[in-house]
Amino acid sequence: MNKKIHKINNPPPKVGIEIEYHSNGKIASKSAYVNDIWHGVEIDWDENGQKRVERTWKEGKIHGVDRLWCENGQKNYETTLRNHIERGIRTRWYEDGQKEYEVYYIRNKVSARIDWDEEGNVVKIDLSKATTNAIRKLKKSYRRAPEEASYGRIR
Repeated sequence: MNKKIHKINNPPPKVGIEIEYHSNGKIASKSAYVNDIWHGVEIDWDENGQKRVERTWKEGKIHGVDRLWCENGQKNYETTLRNHIERGIRTRWYEDGQKEYEVYYIRNKVSARIDWDEEGNVVKIDLSKATTNAIRKLKKSYRRAPEEASYGRIR
């Protein structure tokens, strides 16, 4: 991988956008820096130009939406972080685009989780640590849920 730095002041600390290239000349990554620390959007691509990673950094910590893609271009993973702490819903998909699971986080701790099989059927619901808000958000995500969940009743 070749590295070219654009709009970075010299000498250090790094301030600006760093761009790296694959050996075929396509962009491999763009990363923003302030005082040698990641700050801003980071995007990574594979050698074919397919986006693989997109995340936002704030003072060296992931802050905002963090997304990953499969080799086939299908979104694989998405979560939201604030100062490197997960909050809200983390979703993961199978390579065909079907949801694999959703986890609801409160202050970086799992509150509730729903898992699906590859056909889209709910196979597990864990509401054991769920708040009312987590339950309300996750109920929108599943259909044809079983009467009994593997970790307690569905509310």
